[in-house]
Amino acid sequence: PAAIFVESGATPGYQLAQDTATYIDELPEDATTQVYVFMDIPSTQTGGDISGQTLTAQVAAGNGGATGGQGADITSDDEGNVDIVNGVGSNQIVFDVLNGVSVTGTFSDDHAYRVLSADLEVMKTSDVISDPVNGTSADAKAIPGAIVEYTIRVTNDAGATEDADNLVITDSLDTEITNNEIAFETATFGAGVGIQYNINGGAAVDVTNTDGDADAGWFDGSGPGETNVVEVSGFTLTPGDYVEVIFRVEIQ
Repeated sequence: PAAIFVESGATPGYQLAQDTATYIDELPEDATTQVYVFMDIPSTQTGGDISGQTLTAQVAAGNGGATGGQGADITSDDEGNVDIVNGVGSNQIVFDVLNGVSVTGTFSDDHAYRVLSADLEVMKTSDVISDPVNGTSADAKAIPGAIVEYTIRVTNDAGATEDADNLVITDSLDTEITNNEIAFETATFGAGVGIQYNINGGAAVDVTNTDGDADAGWFDGSGPGETNVVEVSGFTLTPGDYVEVIFRVEIQ
C-alpha cells in the first residue's frame, strides 16, 4: 500500500516527525509544495517486477480555515462565487463526491519503479576424506574417526538483477558438537586455520578460527548464539558469481 505525506516546510526534504500531513491544506495562490509517496515492496516480488503509480491532484475550494477542502466550484460565470479554473486543461474529469457531480480540475502524473534484487541459491555438500579403516581411499566411510569435508556454495543467479552485497555465510555446528557427534577440525589448512573459501572456483583463501582478527571469518565465536558457528563474511557476488566456503569435521 501507498502512504502519502506533504512537505511541512520546517526542514527541506522528508522528515518523519515533521511531514505528517496527508493532504495539501489551503495552498496559497501561485505556491507550490512537495508530496512524498512511499510504497511497500511485498516480499513475494522478484527482480525485474515493476510497480506503477498515478498521483492525482484535485482542485478544491478552501474550507474557511478549517482542515480539508470542499468540492471545487469551477462553473464558469457563476455570479456571486469565485471561479476556480484548471490551468492545465479541462479534459480531465473526476467525480466530486461532495456535490455528486463529475467535474474538471484534476491533473495526474505517472511513475514506476522496478525491483532490483539478488537471487541467491545455497547448496551444502559433504565428502568423506578419510576414515581409520580405509584411510584416504575412495572407500572411506562416515564412521567414528572419519574426516568429512563440507562445502557451502552460495550462487547469485545469472538472471539476478542486482549484486548480492556484504554477503555473510554462517553454519552452526553447535548442536552436533554439543551432542558429541562431531568435532571441528581446527587445523585443516594450517595451524589455527580451519576455514577456506574461493570465488568462482579461483584461488583459495584461508581463514583463521579466531573471532575479531583481520580476516573475513571465524569459528570459535563466544557471543550469544555464536558458539561453534562457522562464519565468513564480506562477499559481493555479481549475477552469475558464486562463493564456496570449505571446512572439515571429525565424526566422534
